[in-house]
Amino acid sequence: MRKNGEGKNPKINFQGVAIGNGWVDPLHQYAQYANFMYSRGFISATEMTSYNNYTYPSCKTAIQSGNWPVALSLCQSGMVGILGLSEINAGRTINVYDVRIPCAVPPLCYDFSAVTDFLNQPAVQTALGISPAITWQSCVSGVHTALTGDWVTSFAQDLPNVLKSGASVLVYSGVEDFVCNYMGGNDWVKNLKWSGQGGFNAQPTKTWAVNGATAGRAKAFHGLTWLEVDKAGHLAPMDQPANTLDMFSRFVHNKPFA
Repeated sequence: MRKNGEGKNPKINFQGVAIGNGWVDPLHQYAQYANFMYSRGFISATEMTSYNNYTYPSCKTAIQSGNWPVALSLCQSGMVGILGLSEINAGRTINVYDVRIPCAVPPLCYDFSAVTDFLNQPAVQTALGISPAITWQSCVSGVHTALTGDWVTSFAQDLPNVLKSGASVLVYSGVEDFVCNYMGGNDWVKNLKWSGQGGFNAQPTKTWAVNGATAGRAKAFHGLTWLEVDKAGHLAPMDQPANTLDMFSRFVHNKPFA
């Protein structure tokens, strides 16, 4: 967008951005872990209150101070604590990407071997311009470590200029995801500082329906849309392919969700 405005490069026809179960604004998203697990019956009201009143405030203070290493340590330990407590109460391992089902293939809980096989095919790597050939792997610890500096920093501040330009922003969330849960997503979207913040927050939440059946709920105002996808976890397109196809179609054709 900035380069389009400067006119120094070939113009990219940028029309909008969709963020699905994204990790965008940790300050608000860490605040909702206990609330989410309480809403799903995994922890008690007392356990939720303890996190909200004693654990999260330390995380919040560290984020606001800009002390990223301390913030990462405090905030993650709090989140892991809620997860561990939930697993003790439930008597089972919880799939952080979909709390309804077990974590079948750790650490990502799903079998992604087909992706690995596909990306390691010589023809695929040639098509992608990879030379010499490499062995592609998921969850490489070195890559993960290199990116931890971004973990507790916010990227929400990049969106107001997108909205100001007239482009569309869709933020959607599968409601059964724990790790980037919809309560945290809804919280950071409500707190997004932009010219339409008040108008957006004043809008009613409406039912999003696909083929006559409820698919979730939506709120929209001046280019910003918040969408909750029912019966879906972190991987909403996999869990609800027909409904997320409807979502994608409405987004690219700029049609309302309700």
